[in-house]
Parts: sequence; C-alpha cells; structure tokens
Amino acid sequence: MVRLSILTASLFIAMGLTAQQYVVLKGQVIVPEHIQNPVELTMDVGDTSCVRVELYGRGRFQIETADLERYELRFEQEGSLTKSVTVDTKNAKKKIGSEKRVIAFDVQLEPLDSILPMKYAGPVGDINFHHSNGRMVVDRDPSKVLTSEVTGE
Repeated sequence: MVRLSILTASLFIAMGLTAQQYVVLKGQVIVPEHIQNPVELTMDVGDTSCVRVELYGRGRFQIETADLERYELRFEQEGSLTKSVTVDTKNAKKKIGSEKRVIAFDVQLEPLDSILPMKYAGPVGDINFHHSNGRMVVDRDPSKVLTSEVTGE
C-alpha cells in the first residue's frame, strides 16, 4: 500500500514537471508603405534576458514560449515610431482540447515626423488575462511625448 502511494506520488510529480504549459505569441507588424527599412523585433523576458525574434513573410511573427512570465515585445524600424507591447501570461489558460494558448495581435507602426519628433510614453498595449476565467484583457495607451532632441532632456 505504501509502495503504491509513493509510486503514484512520484508519477504525479514527474507529470507536473513535464507538463509546463506554453503560449504562442503571434501576429503581424504592419508598416508604412513608403518606408522600406527592415523591422526589428526584440522580446524582453522578465528582467533576465533579451531575445531577437525573426520576422517572416510580410512581417509575421510567431513565438512559442513558456507561460507564467511577463514579456515586452519591442518593434523598431528606422523611419517609424518604436512601439512596445507587454504581455503577462500569468493567467493565460489554454482552451479546452488545445495544447497551447494562442495570443494573437497585430502592431501597426507609424512614420516618424522629422519636424516634430515624438515617441510613445510607454508600451502602447498591455495584454494580460483575467484571473477567474483566463479571458484576454487588452489595455491600450497610444500617448505620445516629445523626444529628447526637441525637449533637451
């Protein structure tokens, strides 16, 4: 009886260690037509690392990564305003019958104004998930501020 309980407990522990859930962050970067420079996408993982993400096709991205983490995706293109989006996957529950939670969103870059250079005050989007049901919640903040070249800061 004791052996069976220990064996059962060992199996449950092993299953828990290998059953880490993953999320897929995917979407497309939409750029101004007249700007031909490549887009660079970097992903900050918590406070620990920074990863460069390769775009494919017409600015599409797909990142498979561990859940229960906070990510900041930064979209940069010479001639466009840099945008960043934060994604907190803490409560991202996968849908029934699916192996991964897919988080899909697009990002549209705006051309940089050379006369009055602006930047975003912070991340333009904050994606997180409701603690009770895992529903995606998106907060948008497209506030712009003058860049340091104009203000001298």
